[in-house]
Amino acid sequence: MGRRQFRPRGGWVLVVFICGVCCTLAGSVVAADAPSFLIARPLFESTGRPLLDRSSDPALTPYQGTNPKGHQRLYVVPADRAGDPPETLTRYLSESPEFQRAFDLLRTARHLRYTQLTKEKAGKAARDFARGVLAGPLVILDRSPERGYPFCMLGLTTLVVEGPRALDRILHASPDFILVTDLSRQTWKQALENDLLDILVGHEVAHAAMFECMGPAFDTLAGSYRGAHVTTTVSHPGFALQEGWAEAVQAWIDPAAARRAKGRKAREAGVSDFYLDSQDDIRQETYLWVDARAKDGRLRNASQMMATEGIVATLLYKVLASRAIAGAPEKLLTVMAYDRPQSFPDLVRGYLKRFPGDRSTLLRIVLETTRYRTMSRPVAEAYQAYRHARARQTSRQTDAATLQAAKRAYESAKEEAFRRALEGADIFVDLGPALRLYGAGYEFDLNLVDLDGLVRSGLDREDAAKVLAARDEVTYFTGDPLETIRKAVGEETWQKTYSRYLWHTVR
Repeated sequence: MGRRQFRPRGGWVLVVFICGVCCTLAGSVVAADAPSFLIARPLFESTGRPLLDRSSDPALTPYQGTNPKGHQRLYVVPADRAGDPPETLTRYLSESPEFQRAFDLLRTARHLRYTQLTKEKAGKAARDFARGVLAGPLVILDRSPERGYPFCMLGLTTLVVEGPRALDRILHASPDFILVTDLSRQTWKQALENDLLDILVGHEVAHAAMFECMGPAFDTLAGSYRGAHVTTTVSHPGFALQEGWAEAVQAWIDPAAARRAKGRKAREAGVSDFYLDSQDDIRQETYLWVDARAKDGRLRNASQMMATEGIVATLLYKVLASRAIAGAPEKLLTVMAYDRPQSFPDLVRGYLKRFPGDRSTLLRIVLETTRYRTMSRPVAEAYQAYRHARARQTSRQTDAATLQAAKRAYESAKEEAFRRALEGADIFVDLGPALRLYGAGYEFDLNLVDLDGLVRSGLDREDAAKVLAARDEVTYFTGDPLETIRKAVGEETWQKTYSRYLWHTVR
């Protein structure tokens, strides 16, 4: 979700504030006994509004970008100075190896950003700020600055001060924060009792790590997408990367917990479907299909796959968990910090340039997981035919010989495609361009949209099916999206029904 003025990012149930120490620690940037988190609470004005100010400090530019009005800063105070310290939460996170693993990832991101700013000879203020961020803890806010805040990460500069009458005595400063508040269906204390709170915090820490690596480029990831945040939904390439990364990290910090977090408690706690399915290859397979339940179902096209957060989460989880890739988390964060990818394909291209030694493993993960749909439609169709044959064989509608022939055809085709990929062929050649349509109450990409999306925009269901059939014939659309729809539905239907309210602008 986008980092906008006081808009929550990423999760649905909780926010944790991440802060860095703004002082130089003797001997090392990070002290051996430096705490990994600090629980804090927001300060408020007499009106009840959160205490905020604006600053034009150039130290904030690498994280917040350029703003002629200055950047907002939120004032918070350590919880132990505000009374009623949350001892249970403190003890729980202190004893959680899953939380510590997530924080180690964040510290790696902070180290990368500090090193990058040093190499690029950024101003002293920016370097000192990044050094303080690296040395500092993750600050968890257990009280919301405003009513209705969900579990999220927010890229808003946060100042931890000694107290409401000592705003100039800054203990820590950070470019972002995470907030722990009650979930939509239960309190955060119940999530803690279910031993799920640390992985939920880990999801938000992953957002923070990406934000701190990418800075202002993080804001542009989701574009203007404001749709569903669901693992199976075709959304937006940048949004899928943003959320897919956090879901992958959530599963990676404690893969065994996916087997424990079953049923009602996990669902109520806001645990994503991907987390529950992260150990289940059969369930992961469902993300690839337009209708996974149909025995004659169709695979999603390449563009749709790269805009589905469940698929991107699966890909990133496999990279993080791969035993064949040394230092995968650090490598992925390095690409985020230096290349600022705006989609999963961007991330892969940057990775292959920086770490060519992992080429074979990474290509195999991407192509096998997507069934080669991003690179070769014929190979994907061979896999589709094999799956259909397997479904028919299960219901005794075909024989074993036919099934084996379909399997051999797919395996032969995919190995030939993989050989070409190793030799340098583009594994994302089947991705279509973004063809965005805007109108009264709708917005969609013609190469991503599904049948229901076209119907919601005003097309008759039969006409919407014609548009998708035309897209399937050519893999993806190019050119003017309006002319594409006009051609698919026919001139008479276009003039009679759609010409007056369908339009688009280039953004």
